This record gives sequence, structure tokens and C-alpha cells, in this order.
Amino acid sequence: MPDRQTVADLDGRRRVDTLVARASAHAWHRVSAGLGERGEREYDRAWATLPNFGDLPAGYTRTMLARRSLDDPTDIAYYLRFHPATIDREQVVAVAGSRWAVEECFQAAKDQCGLDHYQVRKC
Repeated sequence: MPDRQTVADLDGRRRVDTLVARASAHAWHRVSAGLGERGEREYDRAWATLPNFGDLPAGYTRTMLARRSLDDPTDIAYYLRFHPATIDREQVVAVAGSRWAVEECFQAAKDQCGLDHYQVRKC
């Protein structure tokens, strides 16, 4: 997790790692992002709604989703989100879990184009 990543808080800007460290034990919930190659992709997750300072379109919100490893509680990743306020946590977790499929698709496309070797080709 980048140490210098900050988000707006009610009393200024806060480092994301500080906000995640403040999460109480009750904030963490075991949630699966679906079935993966090695089984269920379960992690402990915490969710926080970030303050709205009037700069968002009506019906939208900013949230932060933190993902903590079950094997190593110090291994924490987070996702800063901007989405319709009607989206629930399970949907946000599902989208976060689909990230790997998108990355694999991009990697396959780069491999096919030769971009994995820093090659640039002209037509």
C-alpha cells in the first residue's frame, strides 16, 4: 500500500494507511469475491464512505474498500471508488474481484502485439 496516498477527510487530508489502521475489528467482514483458480477468494474487507464536499453529481458517492489477507493481516490492499450511491458492498467487491480477469486480458493483448518486449511496430 502506498504510504503517501491520501484522501479527503472531514478535518483535512488523511493517509489511506492511517484510515485503514483506524478501522475497528467490527469494521472487517469476511467476504468472497467469487470462485478463482484456487477456490473461493475470501478476504476480510472494510468499507468506508468518504466525505462529500458538494463536488459530486447527485446520487454518487466516494468509498474506500480495504482488503486484508486472511493469512497475513499486514497485507492490505485498498480500492478508492466513485460510484452510484445505490451500489451495495457485494457489487463493489465483485467488481474489485474482476480486476484480475481484466489484467489478464490486457496482458494477453500486449503479448499478442509484442508490447511485452517493449516493441513498437509500424504498419
